[in-house]
Amino acid sequence: MAQIVYQLSYEHNGHVGLKDQILQIVDQIRPSVVRVQANIPEERPSSRILGTFRQGTGILIDEEHVLTVGYLILEASTAQITLDGGRQVPARLLGIDLESGLGVLQVLEPTETATLKLGSSEEVSVGDLTLIMGSMEENTRVVSNGRIFAIQSFVGYWEYMLDEAFLVVPPNPAFGGSPLVSFEGKCIGVVSLQISEPQGMNLAIPIDLFHSIKEELLKYGRVLSRAPRSWLGVYHILIQEGMAVVGVVAEGPADKAGIQRGDIITHLNGIEISSDTDFLHHLWSVPVGEKLHLTIQRNGVTQEIVVRSEDRYRFYQTTGL
Repeated sequence: MAQIVYQLSYEHNGHVGLKDQILQIVDQIRPSVVRVQANIPEERPSSRILGTFRQGTGILIDEEHVLTVGYLILEASTAQITLDGGRQVPARLLGIDLESGLGVLQVLEPTETATLKLGSSEEVSVGDLTLIMGSMEENTRVVSNGRIFAIQSFVGYWEYMLDEAFLVVPPNPAFGGSPLVSFEGKCIGVVSLQISEPQGMNLAIPIDLFHSIKEELLKYGRVLSRAPRSWLGVYHILIQEGMAVVGVVAEGPADKAGIQRGDIITHLNGIEISSDTDFLHHLWSVPVGEKLHLTIQRNGVTQEIVVRSEDRYRFYQTTGL
């Protein structure tokens, strides 16, 4: 069986029997928490940023499927999971939903192990006690307990936004894809990454986002009932002057139009950028394939650049179907 490393916090000592509860939940969920390893061809676009070998955590949600964070398996040509007992099982990329950031592997051999019950993130409130179990090197699982610090919007610098993300303290150091578990032993979220502001914590994707796309994602490898979002292919952070471009995706739409690192986008289609959420909402309101008129500042000089938006699903391989 996997080695369990406990990083427990006892700030909630007012809760009687907290340690016993944690140990009971760990025994319940450990068979369904797996190590994920994915190999990505060097020529794939995501390999330049995320690498050609990735490892993280996954959640067995049924006999054939592992739920994890999307960037872990994006463009994977091969994958495998390591079960609690150490057995390695081949898997393949089934599908990724870029909007939520969730991904699913299809397991290619029977696992013959328990699966994790999925809860509802609607029932989650600030202050709720939580537990995270994540995979580390070899066959080690790190367990930490904590609480929901905040439920709020989150904007990622890669043109990504969650309306209601879970922020969890203290952070678990394990790789992405770990289950965020309630004290009822149900998965209420998928841990995506660690963030440092306003303090060290984990960002988790609410499980209800998976419930809403599960049927299509497992059947088609992506959500077809929803129109794709326009994509620029920039890495961005908000500054006082506008949206600063801190990087561009090579051969993406912004790169092809001449957008450069260091540019500051001040207007999109004539609309002044006042917040990162407004920037993304305006971008996504434009249908894929249409021209985007960007006003930028480059070395103190104002320029107008036209970018034709693209469908990110056509740029990255997000399904193995």
